[in-house]
Amino acid sequence: MHNAAAICIGVVITLGSWGWFFVLVPIGLVCHGLDWLFHETHPWTKSDINAALRAIHQYGNLGEHIRICLYARKIFSSDKVRQVTPYALCGTYGSGRKGFRDSKGIVGLCFRTQEACVEEIPAEQDFRERMKNQWGFDDKDVNQMQGNRKSYMCVPIMGRAGKVIAAIFLDSTENNAFTDELKENLSRTGIEIAKML
Repeated sequence: MHNAAAICIGVVITLGSWGWFFVLVPIGLVCHGLDWLFHETHPWTKSDINAALRAIHQYGNLGEHIRICLYARKIFSSDKVRQVTPYALCGTYGSGRKGFRDSKGIVGLCFRTQEACVEEIPAEQDFRERMKNQWGFDDKDVNQMQGNRKSYMCVPIMGRAGKVIAAIFLDSTENNAFTDELKENLSRTGIEIAKML
């Protein structure tokens, strides 16, 4: 530690006032990167996005049977997604907070196809079997899910490079909970949320 401090001081003395820049900026970047790595505090969990999701829920008259949150790519991973905001209104996270590969679920499909997706669990089909056979989740994943969900919708948020940078996820305890009109409204909302990211 003393050697590192001596090197930093040496760089500052050698480079003059610019020395501070070359020492402090890399240290700040490393510390910020370590914070992401160990805590995965995603920069998108800011209060204005949470407020936007709550407003969508409230002014869209979505009802208490619908939950809404935001998913994004997992930090330092190109093939994993995770829930980065709590569900609006209830303020809790679901099993998606730990993240999963984008080959799974309706969220993964949304990221891969870059299109809004809707899924209905048929009344005659078992929830667990649907999640495993249709969406690629294993028993461990399914055990952490709420089996009373009947409808799902995921709407992509596109970045400037034309790639999905996040997705608005909704689920419901009722069948046929999501309309084409809601899908279109959320797509427009996604454009506004993209400006916050």
